Amino acid sequence: MTVVENTKPRINASLDDSSPGIDQIVNMTANVSDETALSRCQFIDNQSLANGAKTYFNKTVAGTNDQCSQNYTIALAAGSIINFTVIVNDTSNNINYSQQIVTVAENVKPRINASLD
Repeated sequence: MTVVENTKPRINASLDDSSPGIDQIVNMTANVSDETALSRCQFIDNQSLANGAKTYFNKTVAGTNDQCSQNYTIALAAGSIINFTVIVNDTSNNINYSQQIVTVAENVKPRINASLD
């Protein structure tokens, strides 16, 4: 009798800023686990290429508990919507994913009120 392992890996992902501005660096981190063995994390963002194509970043994960992360520099203008996705695979090729969708914030420069006496 052959036993098929078909349980999806578990994933808990977060983005360190839910309202980033242009040229700001944000980080997406995923804590991942699997009852057998993890294989890889793949990060995808849809804001890097001018033609709207997605950019893929592959990270190796191992064991039954691991963490993967990816930094991104926000390249789109205020009001643009960005979808950050992380997909995790286990060694049986089961997958799970998490998405973080953000709207690029308006960059507001600090206003300084100075009085000269």
